[in-house]
Amino acid sequence: MAYTDHNFKTKKAIKDHLAAQKRYDDLSAANGGATMQLGNVMLQKEFPRGRPADITVYNPGLGTVPQDGTVYLEGPHYPAAHTWYAQGKMQNGVLVSVK
Repeated sequence: MAYTDHNFKTKKAIKDHLAAQKRYDDLSAANGGATMQLGNVMLQKEFPRGRPADITVYNPGLGTVPQDGTVYLEGPHYPAAHTWYAQGKMQNGVLVSVK
């Protein structure tokens, strides 16, 4: 089992973070890479701090986390009791989806 670099308290919080990344990327792509003025205003209004950070994963015990493929997550981080478990998909060392 692995942990994310940010200590998400719930699985829903991870899903919301990934959805926000997708929304930012979709808005940016739809507006010519956010080069149009209206696109910049929309992005700045919805995401004043810029694109949500990518989520990386690490294994606090033995073994390594795959750069590409399936990873199994748990949280919140120790010493808190683990209250959620998830299966995620890694791509180029970044978490891209969770179920």
